[in-house]
Parts: sequence; C-alpha cells; structure tokens
Amino acid sequence: MSECERLQPTFEAYVAGDLDESALGPLLAHCRGCDECRRLVELHRDLATLASRAPQPEEAELLAMESHVLDEIGRARREPGRRVVLPARSGWFRLPRLAAALAASLLLFAAGLGAGRLAWGGSGGDRSAALADRLIAAIRADAAGNQRLADVENSRFTYSDVSFRRAAEGRVALDFDLTTRVHLVEPAGSDLLQDVLVQSLLHPSSAGTRLKAMALAPPGMTPKTREALLFAMRRDESLAVRLGALTALSERLGDPEVEAAVLEALREDPSVQMRLLALDSLALHDVDRVRLREAIRKDPRPGNEALRVRLAEHEKRL
Repeated sequence: MSECERLQPTFEAYVAGDLDESALGPLLAHCRGCDECRRLVELHRDLATLASRAPQPEEAELLAMESHVLDEIGRARREPGRRVVLPARSGWFRLPRLAAALAASLLLFAAGLGAGRLAWGGSGGDRSAALADRLIAAIRADAAGNQRLADVENSRFTYSDVSFRRAAEGRVALDFDLTTRVHLVEPAGSDLLQDVLVQSLLHPSSAGTRLKAMALAPPGMTPKTREALLFAMRRDESLAVRLGALTALSERLGDPEVEAAVLEALREDPSVQMRLLALDSLALHDVDRVRLREAIRKDPRPGNEALRVRLAEHEKRL
C-alpha cells in the first residue's frame, strides 16, 4: 500500500472536519513531498475560505440541496462516466464562481472515491491517470458553472489548439490544450520552480520571460535545466535568449556536451555577436586553440575575420 493510500482515511477526515490534531502533522508532512495530495488539501482550504464568505441558506433550501447532491452521487456510482450536475444558481446559492467550481471538483472527487474509480494511485499505481481524472472533473464542473459569456471570459481554464470530430452515438470528440493561471511563491531551489523555469524555455513565452527564467535559475544547475539551456542556445529565435543561455552554460564548459554545443555555436550560429561570445567563453576556459581555429575556418562566412582578430587577441594573452 502506498503512502497516499494509507493516508486516504486521514485526508477524508480532514475534508469532513473530523481530523484529530495529532494526525494533522503527518498529513501536512506528507503533502510537502507529494504534489497531488498537497493540491487536494489546498483545494479544500480554498473551498472552505470561499464558502465561509457566502450567506447562510435557509434550512429547507439546504435540505433540498443536500438531497439533490446525494441523488447525483448515487447516479454517478450507478452510471460510470456520468457528470455530476449541481443545481442551478438561485436564491441563497450565489457563491463566487470559483467556489462553485471548487465545490463541484471536490464533489466529483468524492464520488469517484465512492465508485472506486479515483482510488489513490489508480489501477496498477497509475497516479497520473487519477490526476487526469480529477483535472477533467474540474474542467467539467467549471463549464457547468459558466452561464454567460462573461463567465467564460473569466474562467480559470483556457483552451487552445482545439479540434473537433464526430464520434459514435451522437457524441463529439474534443482535442485541446489546457492552461490555468496559478500564483505561487516558491523557495528559490524548489523542484516546481525549476520545472516552470525549464518549461518557459521549451514552450512559447515572451523573450523577456525566457530571459528572466534563466536569471532566476538556481546556481546548482540540474540536468533538466542544463538540457533546457542547451536547447535554448541551439534553437531559440531570440538572439538575446541564445546569448543568455550561452552565458549561463559558460560556467559548465568542463562538461564535454556543453563544450561541443558551444563549439557548434561558434561554427554555425547566424549571429556574429553570438559567435564572438562563444569564442570568448571557449578561449577563457583554455579550450585547445587549434580546435577554435578549425571551427572558424571550417565554414567561411561573414564575421570570420572579426573572430580571427579576437582569437589572436586571446593568444597574445597566453
């Protein structure tokens, strides 16, 4: 049994407000190392905060709401794949849209646990599948709460690169990329921060964001950060980003792969400025001068004369 599975009753007690204080410490300690469990705890905290701001319902309305929710959970258990539908907003039920979406997300998670479809770790320990199920549940709940165009415009999810195709039995297959805006403050060396910095170099973002990502990268370069910088130095369309990646990698010229990539930039980069910086970095790290001269001569192109002059200056300093 995984640690997540072992703590499942503890988490359910936390959500229900019945958790003994002595069990809270181990749960939070586990959440610090488990992104999936931490997100669920944060989801419940957000929901509790937003719900506390809502006006209290009349007892009759609350009973009607409870009856409807229990009916929907029962149907979801009997009909796998069925979407849980919350009552339309009316009267007291005017929670902020985010609260409604969070409530629906948590409700769907609970229904999935009851039906055995969203057990911690999924079948065969496939936690990714369980996380995907919860994400889909959240975006369905968000869509169900979007009643007007303004709701869609302010949705916490954004869809891009969308395609549609007809499927059997009057259904439609959807393919799309999904983004959602998240605000976090992370320690400078956290795994999440490094992952976001790396992804900002690999996926479309502004050149300014890519430069800032490199500036904020922690001093101890992880393998994924190194590979992302190599990718940016070789392929980024922005000269400023390529120069920034080369500057960051210059500290790792003792790595054969980094040295080979910088030599490649010296030979092939279209920018004379980039090639000059590559030459300076290699020369300052005592890379064999014969290799540098060969890199300059191998493919004659504009700027080679300036490179030869710069190389001669480095050789005079020896």
